[in-house]
Amino acid sequence: MNRRVTPGVCTSWLACLTLSLLAILAIPTIAAAQLPWGWASRDIGSVANAGNAAGGDGGFYILGDGADIWGTADGFHFAYRSLTGDGEIVARVNTVDYLDAWSKAGVMMRESLAPGSKHAFALVSAGKGTGFQRRPSTGGATLHSGAGGGPGSYVRLTRSGNNFDGYVSGDGYNWSWVGGEYIAMPATIYVGVAVTSHRYGGLSGALFGGTDVREWGGVTEAAPPPAPAPEPAPAPSGSFLRVLHWNTQHLRGADGLYNPGRTAYWIAAAYPDIVSLNEIDDEWMAEEIRSALTAWTGVYWNASFSGWGNLILTKLPMYGSSVCSFNPGARRVAAHMRTVFNGREINLYSAHLATDSTSTRIYEVSNVQSCAYNSNEARLMAGDFNMQPFSAEYNVAAASYSDAWLAAQAIGMGQNYSGNCDGCTRNSRIDYVWASYSAWFMSVAYAQIFDTRDAWGTMASDHKPMLVVYSVR
Repeated sequence: MNRRVTPGVCTSWLACLTLSLLAILAIPTIAAAQLPWGWASRDIGSVANAGNAAGGDGGFYILGDGADIWGTADGFHFAYRSLTGDGEIVARVNTVDYLDAWSKAGVMMRESLAPGSKHAFALVSAGKGTGFQRRPSTGGATLHSGAGGGPGSYVRLTRSGNNFDGYVSGDGYNWSWVGGEYIAMPATIYVGVAVTSHRYGGLSGALFGGTDVREWGGVTEAAPPPAPAPEPAPAPSGSFLRVLHWNTQHLRGADGLYNPGRTAYWIAAAYPDIVSLNEIDDEWMAEEIRSALTAWTGVYWNASFSGWGNLILTKLPMYGSSVCSFNPGARRVAAHMRTVFNGREINLYSAHLATDSTSTRIYEVSNVQSCAYNSNEARLMAGDFNMQPFSAEYNVAAASYSDAWLAAQAIGMGQNYSGNCDGCTRNSRIDYVWASYSAWFMSVAYAQIFDTRDAWGTMASDHKPMLVVYSVR
């Protein structure tokens, strides 16, 4: 219960597009239908945007809309299986996207898939602690018992007869009882993980680890509810790696103010494992943002800096770093970092390509790929590439690397914010995260463009950060 989930050549834009799409389809992906054997997922109640779920080996990434799991009817996304008799479900809620302080993620037992169903819910909120919520009667009021903690906490829900109890833990071993309730439910119910954004029209993502359902038997007093949806095919096992890329505009917002703390706040809000940053001017600035991020997160971040411009930060162990001079005449140098995640080597190159010409960018992206070729798989590239999708230079990259945003869109897991053009990281889509097609053990599960505007509409940079969540098997 304490497990942590923590080359091809193309000759035309059409050929490259076809090659890219075929490669995306050829790589095993964790799509909406790919959940552990016996599990399914669906939206419950009223939602403006369809949710989604991906998972395997105890890890889940759930994307949910909905006004709340509260009151007399719920709105959320639910990944579930059946549970007959007594039992329990345990999970660590690693992250909850903060659309609202009451954005919620947790483990649930539910009588039916109707919005007003009886249920018990052990939850972690984005900003209001943990809790045990329940609706003892169909269409009745929801009750709440609160506790401390937040993202990173373990939650546990048990059923013994018709007694339901919620627990919370910081380590997955030492449990604190939060609350309990007598709720009359049939012998067979639904059990799973649930996410609501608490902001109707907004999608909140949550990352679960160590999810475990245990059946104890017992309970025979009622007939089962209708069977769940048909069981999907088994999914590959894996863990989720969160990679964030952002051109920081020299740590200055649209207001022109130099503010490393503001930049670090938005990085921390994405809960990344690895961060690629452009427009970091010198060692002093690199240390400023590293220190600010450490202050926000409370963890130490390893750094690989190109000497000017490009910085990689990771809270994972760093086993090597180097630089790649991909345009010596213009003194453009990429940063490189090597780490290991879920037993797999990860090599990331962070680069900022030229603005002046297509031919220069073709030269530069080819050289970054040449540097990466000397590293083991998985090979990733991230950066402000200053190119448009399906341009000549894009096609050079796409011949051997998968565009993460395109891959996420292909499985319905690319999240944009209202009013932003498709995947745009500035006025168009010019920032990218790429993964080599040869990294067969790695596939895109989710991608998101973040809106960093404050209450006055001021962006934290002239670019928008992009998060990519990879399943690493």
